[in-house]
Amino acid sequence: MVFGVFDLIHEGHRHFLREAKKFGRQLIAVAASDASVIKLKGFIPVHPLSDRVNNLEAEMLADKILKGDDDLGSWRILKNHTPDVIALGYDQKNLAESLKGFIAKNKLQIKLVSIGPHVDKSLHSSTLRKKI
Repeated sequence: MVFGVFDLIHEGHRHFLREAKKFGRQLIAVAASDASVIKLKGFIPVHPLSDRVNNLEAEMLADKILKGDDDLGSWRILKNHTPDVIALGYDQKNLAESLKGFIAKNKLQIKLVSIGPHVDKSLHSSTLRKKI
C-alpha cells in the first residue's frame, strides 16, 4: 500500500509506484482526499480527487486505488484494508511517524519500507505546481 496526493502525476510518482509494487502481489494506492490535502499541505490540489483517481487508473501501475480517510489519524483505511507492507516516499517523514505510532498502538504486523527518489529530489509535485 502507498499513500499520496498523486496530483500532477510525473515520473517520480511512476518510479514510486513501480518500486512499491516490488514488495507484494498487489499494490493499493491511497489518494488523499481534497480535504486532507488542504489540512496537511495547506493548498487545494490542482486536480480534484476524482480526476487524481482517474489519472492513477490510467497509469495502470496500481492494482487498486482507494480514497483516503477524510479525518486524519483515524486510519480507517488500514482497518478495512490491512496491507503486509506500506511503502513510503523519501519525503513522507511525518506520515512514517504517524504510521509507526498507529501500527505499534494497534499491534499490527505491517512492515514499513522507504522508496528513494527518482534520479534526485528535483522531481516533485510542488516544483511542477510552481510552473502552472
